[in-house]
Amino acid sequence: MPMFDFVPIKLDELPIDFEFNCDIYSKKFNELYGEESIEFALLCSNRKITEELIAKLKQAVFPDSKIYVKRESIVSFFFDKGYPLGYNYEDAEAIKRGESPWRKKKEQPNIPQFFKHITKGFNAVDNSDTVCYKSDSKLKKTMERYDEARSSTMRMMERAKSTGIIDTEHSEQIVSDVQKQINDSDSSLIIQTINRVRSVDEYLYTHSLNVAYLNGLMGKWLRFTPERQSDLALAGLLHDIGKLKIDQIILNKPERLTAEEFEVVKKHPDLSLKMLVKSNVDHKEVLEGVIQHHEKLNGTGYPLGIGAKSIGVFARITSISDIYDAMVTKRCYKDPLSPFSILDQFMLGAFSELDLSYVDTFIDCMAEDLKGKEVVMNDDRIAKIRFVNTRKPLNSIVEIDGQSFTMNDELHCVRMNDV
Repeated sequence: MPMFDFVPIKLDELPIDFEFNCDIYSKKFNELYGEESIEFALLCSNRKITEELIAKLKQAVFPDSKIYVKRESIVSFFFDKGYPLGYNYEDAEAIKRGESPWRKKKEQPNIPQFFKHITKGFNAVDNSDTVCYKSDSKLKKTMERYDEARSSTMRMMERAKSTGIIDTEHSEQIVSDVQKQINDSDSSLIIQTINRVRSVDEYLYTHSLNVAYLNGLMGKWLRFTPERQSDLALAGLLHDIGKLKIDQIILNKPERLTAEEFEVVKKHPDLSLKMLVKSNVDHKEVLEGVIQHHEKLNGTGYPLGIGAKSIGVFARITSISDIYDAMVTKRCYKDPLSPFSILDQFMLGAFSELDLSYVDTFIDCMAEDLKGKEVVMNDDRIAKIRFVNTRKPLNSIVEIDGQSFTMNDELHCVRMNDV
């Protein structure tokens, strides 16, 4: 679809009760491999303009504050009525001649949070039943494959614990299964599976596998090559394997760790690296991801205390996956946080020492994959996620018994529904 077909219209200038007999689009920016290209995603079709719709559109297209249409009749109507469209008449004439003003003056996005993975055909605004939620049978199959991978991860780690050596063929097979599932399954089902409540006793195995899945998804979202996606997933699978050599009493302690105990725990990246090297794992990015996943861009991390110039891509991504899964998990010393609370903390910069470009990608893609999933609200009702507000995740829209609600302090999500 040619770029010049899309015409911007300011949301603040939309006339109430005007009926759009056409498709309405949003703009998304794609910042991959150092290139920027403008793309568009369908929001809804043939809608009557209401104040409620404008409010929802503003959330969906922030911070652009414009929608885009491609029907000349709509453009003519606005010009005939004197409504501003977000550009001047000369630009409109250029569009009619087939010369896009955007080609002459390229729009520059500020940060990659503009990179929206909006599912093709998904109606992000419409409250109709056009959204196709995944069947229980597909979710069940996804969970069964996940449970098989978790059992395999447990066997691999138990053997590594007793021998001090990682069975690399076994770990690579786990990663191969993870990547195959990521490629074969809807990623939203994988996210729903990862967010399940899990046994505290299985934390290390499950957490390691979840970080492998999250890393693999990030590799897919970032369009890494298949080989690099697998390597990134392997770094996630093995990032905490050094904890096998740390006293489990310390790792599972229900109270706050003492300074001495925390120093012991901080040794696990180095212990993990030594185990990988001993097992003949020699991939540079995998080793970096393992040893550096607790490093911070401001140089205050551990165990090396290095800064932004020295931290590799795999470590930057693994840090995000590690934090998300740790926060969504129930531990002996804390309750799990809802995905909305975690995304809100990411959005507000609670982890400002992370690479914000990857954080933005994670927020946008995770938000898209949460749509349609069931959550448990603070009043114990089950709700379905209809729209994730990436600006203010705690004010996302959910549906309860056929009625839509905007979440707030009085009505909020406490966790994903443990299906």
